[in-house]
Amino acid sequence: MQLATTYGFIAGVLSQYNVSGYCVTARGLTGPVEDWKCAGIPLIALTSVKGKSQYGENRPVISSAYVDLNEPAFLELKSRRKEWVFENKYCNPGPIQFFNKSKLDINLSLKLNHENYNLLLRKIEAYCEKIKSTCRFGAHEDTLSAAVYGLEAINKILGIIKKH
Repeated sequence: MQLATTYGFIAGVLSQYNVSGYCVTARGLTGPVEDWKCAGIPLIALTSVKGKSQYGENRPVISSAYVDLNEPAFLELKSRRKEWVFENKYCNPGPIQFFNKSKLDINLSLKLNHENYNLLLRKIEAYCEKIKSTCRFGAHEDTLSAAVYGLEAINKILGIIKKH
């Protein structure tokens, strides 16, 4: 319920400001709603150009997302698959839940695959604050050099990961 309402609200804000061609997104969904980060992503940012036709025309396409067979959600499905053949474990509370506890339910796939997302963000923010407080005016040049070299290395690693 909260995710659908949030997505609808983001779409409404984008529409109010005449922003079209965007996909709504929210991050940190396994944490409290007040910590969610909401945004709009240009659809063009989700595309890549591939030759899709037999005539060689290049067309922008949004690539399919494949199921990672090593993700916790799939491994959970795999471990319970036989049990679910014989028992009804379906748990969809329905389209709208305003009052009962199911309005706070988090999708199991999100919970299993991204349960540490908010914790990791907070750790990164804490490290950045520590670096920022250590590397203030008056810090020794060796300290600043070590911070720059370390951050450059992290930036290179993240760049490589982003490409894949």
